[in-house]
Amino acid sequence: MEKKIRLIHLHHFLFENYQAIKKILLYDHDLENLYQYSPSTFKTTFQMTSKAADKLYNQLHSTSIFDILKESYKKNIKIITIYDDLYPDLLREICDPPFVLYLKGNENILNKQFMLSIIGARKPTSFAKIICDSLIIGLIRENCVIVSGMASGCDSIAHNSAIFHNGTTIAVVGCGLDYIYPKENCNLFNELSINHLVISEYPYYIRPEKRYFPRRNRIIAGLSKGLIV
Repeated sequence: MEKKIRLIHLHHFLFENYQAIKKILLYDHDLENLYQYSPSTFKTTFQMTSKAADKLYNQLHSTSIFDILKESYKKNIKIITIYDDLYPDLLREICDPPFVLYLKGNENILNKQFMLSIIGARKPTSFAKIICDSLIIGLIRENCVIVSGMASGCDSIAHNSAIFHNGTTIAVVGCGLDYIYPKENCNLFNELSINHLVISEYPYYIRPEKRYFPRRNRIIAGLSKGLIV
């Protein structure tokens, strides 16, 4: 348990530097010495810049992990790590699986075995909407969980269709769970975060930025046994 908590603490500040977290875990698998490392150690041993090393050291020693966990609990956000049983097995198999996931909604959906992702244009044609809906009806009959990214267009159609046909759906978003993007999906986000599931690899305080969205796509693909475009 302590190992997982230390990983969540580290990830809360170093979420953008996958390689640095990986190097630290390879060097100190249980993160037993995380709070003993000096800025100099972060710089030399883990090849961080002086600025990044100083920043991480100060963050780890000025912000309590228990305050982070308490705030997440208040926001109804569950945090799991790659070492948790709930972490999806398929996602572990990608080349750079997220070390930490932030969940809002029914986390038990992650136990389901059959997931397919659906993605597509931001401005789909009427024909695309009809095809997407017809595909989802059949998939739901097979107890398939529909995975997408809650973006405008086909992503939103996929989620809404799954909900309408009494299916189950997961949204993987490119920002922290304090933020809804795009804003017009506020109602969809609220429905997903209560009765379905929203997943992010970003701490709750992270605003949406363009560079985050391409990276989250690996999670959409990694959760799924197949991808429909």
